[in-house]
Amino acid sequence: MECSVDIINNFVGIDPTPVNAVTVNQCNGSGAGPGGDITTGCDPFPANTTGATVIQCNGSANGLTLVEMTCSATGTASAAFVVTVTQCNDSVNGGGALLICFANIENNAIAAPTAAPTATPTVAAPTVSTGGGGSTPRATPPATDTPYMAPAGGSGPAAALAALFLVTLGVFVVGRRTRRNVGSR
Repeated sequence: MECSVDIINNFVGIDPTPVNAVTVNQCNGSGAGPGGDITTGCDPFPANTTGATVIQCNGSANGLTLVEMTCSATGTASAAFVVTVTQCNDSVNGGGALLICFANIENNAIAAPTAAPTATPTVAAPTVSTGGGGSTPRATPPATDTPYMAPAGGSGPAAALAALFLVTLGVFVVGRRTRRNVGSR
């Protein structure tokens, strides 16, 4: 049995401190066989921390023949975001046991992105005119809106209404002429 967990926590704009090495509880009651307990592939060992960040390979790989038992836990744990890994416990008990489990937790502090400054719109300064002939000067404010310019080339709402009117008128005229011709026969 092979298991592997690799967790990466990226704290964007948040301080994950305090960050410490993961605590480990692994390989306890494991690797028992006719030749005794084989826990040489466990790193760290002994590791029996209560309430550990990584809990793995406990009560596992007990049997007549142990092929391999490798369990490793590395990384950091953050008090800001608690993550617990529990894997490979009470597993592969029997003859020919193979147990390989890895756990790694990383906590990274990443600076928050800064917003790009937006340009402040500029407003033209009012012009001052005397109005001619020595009268009192007055300020002319800048335009605050723009006039509506109808599209060129006979398009737009007015052109559409005119076309609809002409089509309706044509249908009416043709209909009246058809009735006159039918009635005069």
